[in-house]
Amino acid sequence: MLASQDSSKQATDADAANLNVCMEPAPHSFIVGNNCGESYDVSSNDVSQVMPNMQSSADVEAIDDADFNREMYRLLMDNHPQPIYSRKVFLGGLPPHITTEELQRFFLAFGTVEIGWPVPESNNEHDGFMFATFTSADSVVKLVENCVRLNGRLTINMPLGGSISASIHIRVWCTKDAKYCSSECGDSILKNTRNCVFVGGIPRTMTARQLSCFMSLTFGDVTFAKIEVELETDYPKGAGCVMFRDREAFVAAIASRFVPLNFGDHLKQIELQPYLMRLVDCDICQRMKTRNFCPKLRCLKFMCEMCWKQAHVDMPEHQPQVRSPPLRSRAATQSNFDDRRLLKNSICHFIGDLSCGNY
Repeated sequence: MLASQDSSKQATDADAANLNVCMEPAPHSFIVGNNCGESYDVSSNDVSQVMPNMQSSADVEAIDDADFNREMYRLLMDNHPQPIYSRKVFLGGLPPHITTEELQRFFLAFGTVEIGWPVPESNNEHDGFMFATFTSADSVVKLVENCVRLNGRLTINMPLGGSISASIHIRVWCTKDAKYCSSECGDSILKNTRNCVFVGGIPRTMTARQLSCFMSLTFGDVTFAKIEVELETDYPKGAGCVMFRDREAFVAAIASRFVPLNFGDHLKQIELQPYLMRLVDCDICQRMKTRNFCPKLRCLKFMCEMCWKQAHVDMPEHQPQVRSPPLRSRAATQSNFDDRRLLKNSICHFIGDLSCGNY
């Protein structure tokens, strides 16, 4: 076990070196190389009356908390079958006057595909890039096999007529890069869910390991990191979440709010916010279920209605944050079976709901 921990530490140190992360003069500024609400009216007089109703609602939404937690934990930690690549592929370096029809004809050689503009409703030029979404992830494997690597990039030559061709930059997303667990992840994932931070505005090429390394060096040890991906394509959304081992690192990240990040040739300003959970035990009374979170540094707690009123006397500037309802509440006709299948296919929001088991 000791040897395993030493090797894990050496691997982590090597990863940090490969990421080419170094301090900039600005506070919390690093360079990362590419290589690397609902409320409840509850008074003190009728808590016992409201508790059964609240618990009933929680039972409906949680769908057997304990079993659900174990199932989702296995989904996260096990190496369950998963395609190698996202079905969505970035196409860069496109000639100015190339059309979607021309791209469609060319990429059909690898499988059924849909070519999409960066902004679907835009009729302007494509700014040199588009997206190709294949019906099958196997088509992306075939595409990669027919590419060559030039200057560290996958490229493919597309004939344009006669002796003219275009060298198109192909950027694929490896699905395994969407999550990263440290050696401490298994022991801490169930007890540190309140130390999760939502990270917005990250580059779409940033992997979970890179995000974990950056946040660890900036604030403190990260035990888990995940990149938010599109449900249908597994392609990055440009956001993620990290779980800190210590509460102090979590508070430091929330206090910073915005952090500069140099990623490759681009300077990004990423935003850090508390990762909201949909229905959890109140951090104060630990009896009532609640969605209300106080984002002020003085609090940073989930509070039920009664505890909120008691804790915020003469503090009207403290306003609750509530995570938007789950998808199934917007589609009442969807069955519980379909809901759980949807959850299995998309665990990008898993961390925020792991402790209570509802999505």
